[in-house]
Amino acid sequence: MSARFAITKFRTGYDLNEVDDFLDTVVRQLREEPHVDAIVNTISAATFRQTKWRDGYTIEQVDGFLAELAGTLRARQDPDPGYSI
Repeated sequence: MSARFAITKFRTGYDLNEVDDFLDTVVRQLREEPHVDAIVNTISAATFRQTKWRDGYTIEQVDGFLAELAGTLRARQDPDPGYSI
């Protein structure tokens, strides 16, 4: 899964460095820890400083990506409820 976010200019957006640093942390956690619940909780609790006069990432795109990522991680962790042995 990869993401590229549109850059805002003179509109409210998320601080570029904070989002980039957060995503680097999530990638590191995914590589090091198999505890998906903790990673999903980290993603769900993420907040970023908003910018207006400096470049920022489009809020809706970042939020959408994080929601999709958390959903994908949950789906991979949860066994299929329709599956039985």
